[in-house]
Amino acid sequence: MTGSAFGAAPGMPTFREFVLAVLGFYPYRWQEELAEAILRGHPPTRITAPTGMGKTVIVVAYVWALAMDLERCAMDTAARRRVPIRLVVAVDRRVVVDGTAAIATDLAEALANPGEDCPAVAAVARVLRDYAPDSPQPLQVTVLRGGMPERPENIRHPAAPAVIVGTIDLTGSRLLGRPYGVAPRRRAIELALAGCDALWVLDEGHIAPQFETTLSLHTGEAGARESLIGGAIPPLRAITMTATPKAGSAPFDWAAEIDTDPKVGVRRSQRRATKLNVVTVEAGSGDAGVARVVSSVSLLPGESLIVYANTPASARRLAAALRKRKDLCPAGQEVLLFIGGMPELLLQTQRARLDRVMTKARREENASPGGDPMPALVVVATQTLEVGADLDADHVVTPRASAEAITQRAGRVNRLGLRTAGSMTIVNATGAKEPVYGDRAVALGRDLDARRPNTIGELEDLLSSDEARAWRAEEQPPAVLPAHVADQYQRTAGSPHEPPVARWLRAPSDGRAEVQIVFRQSVAQISDDDELIEHLHRCPPDGAEMWTMTPDTAAEIIKERLQRATSEGARAARLVVLDLSRVRQPTVTTSSPSRLTSGDLIVLAACPDDALLGIEGLGVDFSQESPDPPFQLVPPEDTADGADDSPDEGEADETAPVDEGQSRNTLSDHLIYDGDRAEWWEVVPVRTAAEAAKAAEPVTLDDHQSDVALVAERWARRLGLNDDLVADIRLAALLHDEGKRRDAVQRMMRFSVDRNGALSDLGDDTVLAKSRLPRHLWRRASRLAALPVGFRHEAASAECFDHKLHSREIAPHDPELVRHLILTHHGHFRGAAPWMDGPATPWMEGPDAPAYQDVTRAEWLTRPDEFATLLERYGPYSLALLETIVRLADWHVSGGSK
Repeated sequence: MTGSAFGAAPGMPTFREFVLAVLGFYPYRWQEELAEAILRGHPPTRITAPTGMGKTVIVVAYVWALAMDLERCAMDTAARRRVPIRLVVAVDRRVVVDGTAAIATDLAEALANPGEDCPAVAAVARVLRDYAPDSPQPLQVTVLRGGMPERPENIRHPAAPAVIVGTIDLTGSRLLGRPYGVAPRRRAIELALAGCDALWVLDEGHIAPQFETTLSLHTGEAGARESLIGGAIPPLRAITMTATPKAGSAPFDWAAEIDTDPKVGVRRSQRRATKLNVVTVEAGSGDAGVARVVSSVSLLPGESLIVYANTPASARRLAAALRKRKDLCPAGQEVLLFIGGMPELLLQTQRARLDRVMTKARREENASPGGDPMPALVVVATQTLEVGADLDADHVVTPRASAEAITQRAGRVNRLGLRTAGSMTIVNATGAKEPVYGDRAVALGRDLDARRPNTIGELEDLLSSDEARAWRAEEQPPAVLPAHVADQYQRTAGSPHEPPVARWLRAPSDGRAEVQIVFRQSVAQISDDDELIEHLHRCPPDGAEMWTMTPDTAAEIIKERLQRATSEGARAARLVVLDLSRVRQPTVTTSSPSRLTSGDLIVLAACPDDALLGIEGLGVDFSQESPDPPFQLVPPEDTADGADDSPDEGEADETAPVDEGQSRNTLSDHLIYDGDRAEWWEVVPVRTAAEAAKAAEPVTLDDHQSDVALVAERWARRLGLNDDLVADIRLAALLHDEGKRRDAVQRMMRFSVDRNGALSDLGDDTVLAKSRLPRHLWRRASRLAALPVGFRHEAASAECFDHKLHSREIAPHDPELVRHLILTHHGHFRGAAPWMDGPATPWMEGPDAPAYQDVTRAEWLTRPDEFATLLERYGPYSLALLETIVRLADWHVSGGSK
């Protein structure tokens, strides 16, 4: 069997042994060949694997190949890595992101706790842990997608094995240097983590042709410009995976798989024999035809049915009708609705109810059949459960659609070929128009009606033939990212005039959900409009609450909610329009906005019956659904101390710690008023005294810089950088905070909060690296210390470096690089520097502006040219990686507090 040569390292498992230990079954032949290709450093650029053939096992293949490669380098210290340290999996469906992330997370947990009975997992875990002993786990996993309870964060360790799984928007924008939802000063970090030392996998590439083009550009022409830091790190590679190959693609080698494991042939035969029904009904569209077909469908207890709809409106109507059916199943039925843009808090509940039709459950069910009869499970879904969803239903009903969509939907029935029963029904309509898929769907429905294929196998043969070109969705030719535009993304720190990156991630015709809707009880509770807006700014909605949808659907929801509110009172008949980009001012209105645009967040009053448009959960205030809500509105008369004893507004400090035994919830410092009457208290969580004390521990400057230098040097050596670069990185880390030695900076850092809540100087002469104060008091302390507004200690640190350089106290190998790493360790000075107008503000005493912030000095004027020189010398991604080593080492030593 292939792969034996790659498992020959003493104590290391073969790929087959590793997959069996992790997943409980042996890999397919194509997966073994893929693992070997990754290990050799030459992964394929495209993989076509049919539905149910385990594309997500690529995560396991990557981790095994990385461990084998690291073991090879440990045994031969002169060897260089062939396998990148990070795997980035991008896919244009959140449900597939979550499925892949679950596999990666389970693998990471197995590696963190392998157990004595899993020597194969323990061996791989040992290699990964030996390579990066300072990493929290042998394998880090992070998820980058919208709709999460907290803002998605990337990994914070540039020299540790990691798997990053995310949507095209959040991963692709990072590759281009304009990461969505990330401050401009942190862009270089995201650029480095995405574009350096990474293997990219674009899953379901057939639905993302534009990003596939952009990704191939970065692995080709753009990647060739990188120095790869002397070849120390592997080049950027990318693999496109799909179960729906383009015309002319090489067919999947079934013969090789069956020759390796004859059971594959049995399962394939059973899946291909799955019954197919093509039904033509008198209806204007496929969705309307599906409604007629499912009105008479019947299921046995425990059976499952997936009903697809081409539009969300049809999906809602179908789900409502199926819930009302009394004769659908003798044991009753459970009906779930999945449409795009559902909030994470609702999806978590829905996904748990899907467990019984997940492929893993089907595999276990086949191994040990039996059990009590269960109600039938009916899942009504749009395209959100079409691509890559790891579901294996007994039956599927779908309207006519494009060839690609039908291929994907066919993959949700008898997915693994473990059963001899099951069926798929394709509903054709007599109408001449079809929403979403247009003429291609009409043509496919007409031709299927004429040919009448009887099995899934016959359907797959037809959809993979040359005739299928007439049924495939029309593709807009991908645009090629011009080099000068890419340079703008990689070189600048942020400008309101920069071109958006969305054009290089998806085609303009690719409709995306753009508007968010949130439901809050507070909209109907708070009387004053201005107070309501201020409350939403203090207690903003998070991603887990948000429904994401097109502007047209949002307008439909707003209309129905306002109509229902007429019987609930004037306050419920309001909505707040917030601009997430903070460009436009928020507004409160009693009518639907005339125009909704990308970035709008609509906040509506929570709906008492929480079933707007017949969608379960649409109308629920999810902020109050968790056991520990982020805030509560409490009438003043219900507070423990009573309204008369409450502090005046603004008197209490919302960040003041509470005693260890006290509840983490305490009254905030803000009363919400209706005119002159106190209407509500906000109750918000605050830090405990122990947390506050930990944050205030003093850190000396010398200790901090030494610790950062040790971590940065260790990471640089681990990545294989040459001795000269390692020495320069260490030097930059040793000097990165030297500017904090200035008297005004130290005065500011010595301030602390006394027993009366006032700022006082401790008078300690210890040179500090970190302030004892909470962040919201830094500005006040800076003014008291006469620290000029806009002063950047990085600029002062660079001046110290220049002084040591000119006095020959130090001898860096690349002085421009060391200076750059010092200047950029907080994300500023990538090109034009922040500047200060004059030596100090007129009402303060203080030091002169550092040279690198003074527009009259040569240091400020030549900074953009020096940055451009370094970009040419190292390449945009490699230079960003060098910056990232220093910056994340600083964060690492500081405890990740930034």
